Amino acid sequence: MEFARRHYRKFSLVFWLDGRTEDSLRQSIAICVSRIPEGQIAESSRTYSAVSTSDGDVDVVVWDVMSWLSRPDNRDWLIIFDNVDRESGMDNTDPYAYDVTYYLPRADHGLALITTWLANLEQLGGLWKLGRLSKEQMKTMF
Repeated sequence: MEFARRHYRKFSLVFWLDGRTEDSLRQSIAICVSRIPEGQIAESSRTYSAVSTSDGDVDVVVWDVMSWLSRPDNRDWLIIFDNVDRESGMDNTDPYAYDVTYYLPRADHGLALITTWLANLEQLGGLWKLGRLSKEQMKTMF
């Protein structure tokens, strides 16, 4: 949260996504899509209603957003995947676990930040281990 506050002016767009479950992540992407300027993404995706019950529609929106983030002329964005704390894998029985790498843009002209307790996600990039927040720090967050 502190990083985003300090550096948001350096980015063309900041998306803060709820990564607790795959469904919450997909809905967060669908909510953020309305902030993409007109003409840069399909209008049906840009005006998508997150209250829609059609899973097919949200799949298209997610695909359109990931494609938009990967465009060479779309630079300097920040996408924050918050609370990605469920381990995914072959032997996992957690029904809410998912592979966050599926949702990472396929471009290196922006920044993806993942907040997690999962040490295995370190392989995706740099790792910053953070200590506990003080009571004063927690007060400024909310």
